[in-house]
Amino acid sequence: MDTIQRYEFEFIADDLNLIARDDDLTKLKQLLVELSLEADSSARASRAGQFRGAAYCTDANDLPFYEVFYDTPYPYLGCFQVFYDWIVSETDPSQVNYKLSNPELVLPCILPFPANNMISKEFVWELYDTAATTLCDQVIRIENLDIHPAIQNKGVFKLLVAKLLEKYSYVLITAVINKKWAERLKPKALETYDEIRGSCFLLDKSFLD
Repeated sequence: MDTIQRYEFEFIADDLNLIARDDDLTKLKQLLVELSLEADSSARASRAGQFRGAAYCTDANDLPFYEVFYDTPYPYLGCFQVFYDWIVSETDPSQVNYKLSNPELVLPCILPFPANNMISKEFVWELYDTAATTLCDQVIRIENLDIHPAIQNKGVFKLLVAKLLEKYSYVLITAVINKKWAERLKPKALETYDEIRGSCFLLDKSFLD
């Protein structure tokens, strides 16, 4: 099933500078955010464990002016202390303990191991997988967000995050390569992590303060 939701608008992207100056901007922002939420809901409803989805908006000339892509947060669970602590708190320390893998070449992973010799490795991995799945359902990861320059810094991103945080506990932004955007996100992020593809930012409701 194609989890990319495609939307075509009648205006020309070059006219967005005019839209951004009047009341139509508010309507456009709300519509883009609604489409973004719909793309996530459609992806997750398509099958259990489906996190990949996208809203792809084009103008009358079929040129993209707004794109948001979602992906699974699972590979990033070991990158943030709040995720590690949550998983530890959700499992019995008399059964399973945890450590982080060495992140030299790849992202760090949370590794479960038996708390004693009476417990099997298979059992502790089942415990971890259950906890990790529950956690992933509380996180939405934005892998890419591309907004036309005319409507950047107009509140589209903040509105999107606000709406996502009504449904999820965390919004995870990954692979940010725009240095100016990264500088704005960092002071308001709950946690940050730098990887080879760019900077990652974990946001919760404190971002909206």
